[in-house]
Amino acid sequence: MTFDSYYWRGSRLSAPELEHARVLVATTRDRASFMSLLRSSDIAAVGIAFDQYHYADASSRHGTVTPFGEFRSEVAARARAVLRQPPSASAGGVEAGANHASALGALSNLAEPEDAELIVQVLRRAGPSNLRFAAALAARSVLANSVSPNEQLISELEKVVFDESTASEERRAALAALGRARSEFATDALLRVLRISDPSLQASSALHLLDRDLPGYRTRVEEIARTWPKDPPYPADEVFELLAESDGR
Repeated sequence: MTFDSYYWRGSRLSAPELEHARVLVATTRDRASFMSLLRSSDIAAVGIAFDQYHYADASSRHGTVTPFGEFRSEVAARARAVLRQPPSASAGGVEAGANHASALGALSNLAEPEDAELIVQVLRRAGPSNLRFAAALAARSVLANSVSPNEQLISELEKVVFDESTASEERRAALAALGRARSEFATDALLRVLRISDPSLQASSALHLLDRDLPGYRTRVEEIARTWPKDPPYPADEVFELLAESDGR
């Protein structure tokens, strides 16, 4: 089974040659066809190129080499340009803002600290869930690479984490991004997550806090862990393992 796109499935491109390039990228990872999509003026074609880059980049974590690595800089520059444009409209089964979702996905491992404001603007718009999830993925790279993390970005991610109407997948992604930020502002948010009623989010926050300062937060984490059910959700087992390992040192 070949991969076509995260956000543009069912869309039709504006020219036969682009449709042909789309097929070649999906079936053979043809780099010339990828370049044709990426440099096209067709919004959907560019979005498909972003999705293919993201998919190949994610697959490289399993030992494969991404075939599109040579386009890294061009993908990042084009993604930033797309994020400065208005979100695309809903059409033909494609959700509104798909252009931004694809651009953010492409930036998930390419984003730099200077991209923080672009992601803040996406998060501030009450858009579809795919945008919040993709923004959290890109924010993770931004915050991991930031010496002085952008507090506005942390604040917007915090809103996602604490919004009980938001899907759990999005909340977990936003929390994972917060965990990459080394700042008192982010640490304060993680501590407040320990007080919410979701054991999975509590456990994720606990892991980040223990990674920051295991002796300093151990007692507080242990107090929260005692409130978890007998079979707590992931990643509670990793919290218990980390605490147990520290006991044996």
